[in-house]
Amino acid sequence: MNIIINTDSSKPIYEQIENQIKKQIMNEDLKTGDSIPSMRVLARNLKVAVITVQKAYENLQKDGFIETIHGKGSFISARNIELQKIETYKEVEDLAKKIVKKIQSSSISIEDLIDLIKKIYEEGQ
Repeated sequence: MNIIINTDSSKPIYEQIENQIKKQIMNEDLKTGDSIPSMRVLARNLKVAVITVQKAYENLQKDGFIETIHGKGSFISARNIELQKIETYKEVEDLAKKIVKKIQSSSISIEDLIDLIKKIYEEGQ
């Protein structure tokens, strides 16, 4: 599990940890049943307070992304992954509808829009 903390970010560290773990789950870099480091180990590796990692883990557990089994550790859960993918798809669909509505009232062609999206996507890789 690879997590990079940006101390210059306006996002709290626990939120950065939480978002990066969610992203790794959504990208299937972390799969159902995979174990994740203990709070103490991750805190030590990231050089942050245990309570920071604890907050991230609690949020992940509350949202159904991980399960914690006392005495065994924390693991990636299967409960919420499909629901999250569906929600993300719906969000993207809503954004796409807004974009299409905007270009229909402008001089931008669908081909230009597709080229723009490809360019932005490749820059983000």
